[in-house]
Amino acid sequence: MELPKPDGKRLLFIVTLGALLGTSALFVLSASQEPPQVAVGDIDGEYLDTVVKTQGYVMDRRLFHGTFHVSIREPEDEHKITVLINSDVMEDVDGKEYMIPGAIVYFQGRVEQYGRQYRMRVSNPGDMRMVERARSSFTPIESILENPTWYEGTNVRVRGEVKDLWTISRGTHIVICPLDNPYRRLSCEVDGWHVDRDMAKGDHIVIDGFFEYSQYKGMWVLRSEGRPEIH
Repeated sequence: MELPKPDGKRLLFIVTLGALLGTSALFVLSASQEPPQVAVGDIDGEYLDTVVKTQGYVMDRRLFHGTFHVSIREPEDEHKITVLINSDVMEDVDGKEYMIPGAIVYFQGRVEQYGRQYRMRVSNPGDMRMVERARSSFTPIESILENPTWYEGTNVRVRGEVKDLWTISRGTHIVICPLDNPYRRLSCEVDGWHVDRDMAKGDHIVIDGFFEYSQYKGMWVLRSEGRPEIH
């Protein structure tokens, strides 16, 4: 008995359908695979050119040629990794002003190699998330000076050393620097208070104020309405 020949069109349809189903299944499978969660100290050559998720304490944050370098580590672990974020990506990150030393931040990015070190590169604002703000109530002066537009129009609390101070018509102008970096300077104006003998150069003070850009003076200023505290 002779078997019927398969219909060419029907066979082509079955083959095409099978290929489409297989491709769809692979796409769904790949899309459902989440990037692995990896501890900072475990990010090495095994994950090179792979997207991973990690989180840690911010140790340092610097801006080099339009790219932020954020160093993070885990508690009680000496290993650290540098996370790279382009400035245009950072601009759209929620809570970026709180990404300061001591904060815990989550990152998702691709692992790359630089010399003998491994680092991560974040490409999307949504791949960064604040887990816990820094416990210190003070905003680092370095962070304000490096990224003044982040803090424009916000109330900040800073601690620093008085480098200079003088009386102005509306109160007192004070120039302060970080306690560990005498070469960075932040200008503060205290309205309604004129400097007295209780405060002098070299004092460590705390100022709460509103950070703004003074069009009149052409500079960024921390404006306060209360007498600074001497610590």
